[in-house]
Amino acid sequence: MFPSAPVQDVALTRIETWPTAAPRGRPIYIDVTVENQGENAETFDVIVYADQFGTDVHFDIGDETVSLDIGESKLLEFVWDTTGVPYGTYLITAEAILPEDADPADNIKRTKVGGIYIPIRQPHVNILDLLAPIASAILFLVALGTAAVGFFKILMSPRLRRPWRLFSLWACYREQPPIHAKESKPKSIDRSKHPCLIE
Repeated sequence: MFPSAPVQDVALTRIETWPTAAPRGRPIYIDVTVENQGENAETFDVIVYADQFGTDVHFDIGDETVSLDIGESKLLEFVWDTTGVPYGTYLITAEAILPEDADPADNIKRTKVGGIYIPIRQPHVNILDLLAPIASAILFLVALGTAAVGFFKILMSPRLRRPWRLFSLWACYREQPPIHAKESKPKSIDRSKHPCLIE
């Protein structure tokens, strides 16, 4: 009886893309992990391609020849340049090519790229344009605070400690006796008639 041939079996155990969506023109990075699950060292090709959902649009992303010992695994890295790629959602497929594989079902892995979309231009922001209104607001608040402090000091002045005296300031000028040219000095002012002068 002839001995059985070693089992040939390779598998793709993981596929991952980053980012999962990107503006057209930005690269998409694809990581594929392959493993030799057979009983013999193997050399085989891994290909990666993209197909747009709902259309016949197809892109070959890359391929790599891999050599693995029994039980060995390896991480493969591919880059998809999306320059000129039509907008839409794509299915990314990685495939290990080994015709004698005993279990070909695990030779294919797929993942979806959420979308290749129109890039959005970011507006140019000048930091000085942002600081100018902030500085103006700060200066306004400082001026407002200074005015408020000054007004508060006036209200708390001993000469105006009674609020109703604010409305009697005009009496200080109306009630002052006139100064006559022949007099050497003005007549004394009766302070009781001038509420704004009462200490």
